[in-house]
Amino acid sequence: MQPNGAGTNGPTGLPPVQLPTTRHMVQMFVVPLLIVVIALGIFAGVVWLVGGSRTPDEFLRHLESDNPDVRWRAANDLAQVLKRDDTLASDARFVLRLTELLRRTVRDCERLEHAPAGEGFGPGDSPPARAKALENSRKLVIFLSACLGNSAVPVGAPLLCEVARESTAADPAIAARERARAIWALANLADSLRRFDNLRPERQQVVLAELEGQAGQAGESGAWARQALDALRERVRGQPRTLGVEETLRQCASDPNPFLRLLAGQALTLWQGTADENQRIDQALFALTRDAGQGDQLMAPLAAMDEDRDERRAEGISRRPGAGIRYQAAAGLALRGSPLVDDTVLTLLDEMLDEEELRRTFFIKSANGSETPDEATIYLTMDYALRAIAELHRRRPTLDLARLKPAVESLTSHANPALRAAAQRTQLTLGGQP
Repeated sequence: MQPNGAGTNGPTGLPPVQLPTTRHMVQMFVVPLLIVVIALGIFAGVVWLVGGSRTPDEFLRHLESDNPDVRWRAANDLAQVLKRDDTLASDARFVLRLTELLRRTVRDCERLEHAPAGEGFGPGDSPPARAKALENSRKLVIFLSACLGNSAVPVGAPLLCEVARESTAADPAIAARERARAIWALANLADSLRRFDNLRPERQQVVLAELEGQAGQAGESGAWARQALDALRERVRGQPRTLGVEETLRQCASDPNPFLRLLAGQALTLWQGTADENQRIDQALFALTRDAGQGDQLMAPLAAMDEDRDERRAEGISRRPGAGIRYQAAAGLALRGSPLVDDTVLTLLDEMLDEEELRRTFFIKSANGSETPDEATIYLTMDYALRAIAELHRRRPTLDLARLKPAVESLTSHANPALRAAAQRTQLTLGGQP
């Protein structure tokens, strides 16, 4: 067989070229075309069934379906759609309905977890049926939390704070997982509020008008709408507030579970509020730079949850307890340009650029007991430190960062192209040569 573009001056002795028959034409063109058409039809059907619903009413209908699989899959799809659809993410009425649905689901979990058998569950109540219903409801709590975190209207902030502080789950592993997802949603909500800031002024006014219309409701829904309305009005004036999130995250930052402390540090880094709120956030991060890593035994239940690989990976394995928490807090203070950045924080940033030290610290332990350096965590730690150092210099240009420059310079020739480029950008920011 000749390659494409071969001419008639090829090797001799080949059979003469013949025009293709009708059968050959069908085999070569019609059959493949039919295959493509069928494949596209199947794909379109899957998209329609799984993610084709785009209107708020359609999403809500699926989220309130009697079929638990339809419910949590719709919530999962919606969490992804909200990340890229600013109009849906800023639909105040829709987000308020999601918050009300999360409230009902949390109460369902509490009822199923604690109500005596035969009470409040229906004629089919049995331990297996109740356990399955509880599992489905807790799964829906996680996905609805993600939806509220990806919404640009913060009506769900108070309820997310409630779940982050305390889960109704009796199983410690399930409770920690539920709380971790709520903390992560609060971190995403900080970024989602910046999406509100970037909306056109006309759209912002529509959102405020929708909230004002909902603020007259009685009970929790009206309170959520009023709180969000007040907070967004302040944001429009350039005066952000944390809606109580700062207080919740500070509480989580002192939790016995180190994984929750790590997530709280990540979330605290992203939130901006009043001067007093920012000061308290910085103080909480400063305390985490001294974290001793206590509570490692509480990580095991999370690591054993096979259905969530991301959380197992986020736990990490470290020969230096609390190193990940301290590094996150130090980078967080640097990214915020905090006045609390001190010698200890700069030392931690320097450690985050020491690849050999990180290789001795972070590793992956396989099922057979073998250990290898956790390359992903190592490179992410170094990249995070480089970005934090550059931002610290931008926010506090008079702060002496000379002690960090040798480590930054050493990474400008790193074998990893992305890390090398990040180091070169940071070196330029610090005033060095590219």
